[in-house]
Amino acid sequence: FYNNLFVNYQRKKIKIQLGVDYATQENADTTGKKSASMYSALMSIRYQCSSKFAIYCRGEIFNDRDGFISGVFVNEKNRLTGLKLMGVTAGIEYKPTENSYVRLEGRQLIADDTQKIFRWNNKSTNKRMEAMIHFGLSF
Repeated sequence: FYNNLFVNYQRKKIKIQLGVDYATQENADTTGKKSASMYSALMSIRYQCSSKFAIYCRGEIFNDRDGFISGVFVNEKNRLTGLKLMGVTAGIEYKPTENSYVRLEGRQLIADDTQKIFRWNNKSTNKRMEAMIHFGLSF
């Protein structure tokens, strides 16, 4: 069973989006004997500064404790677990033409304290910072 719900709200230059996902599956936990479940949620807000510029921010969480969607791995306590993660993203978008965009975006991802899934300076860590540039063209 997988269900998601999204709500979009827009008023003038502000757009807000809320989303929730929930899933469950029988015989799908790390032992294969019990039911497993996961949930995720997000909230984003976008402000259209002008016809060519917008700024936005998004917060999200993902909790697949049993790993039936994200897969399982051994955490720092030597236990089999699924992914537990949260993140915040902020960015600015420039639209040089009606059918193209350039985005500059920063993101912070934080996994559970026992889930050192990222590498930085040859060390395992549960945090990751990213900076991205996106280009898009629609036709």
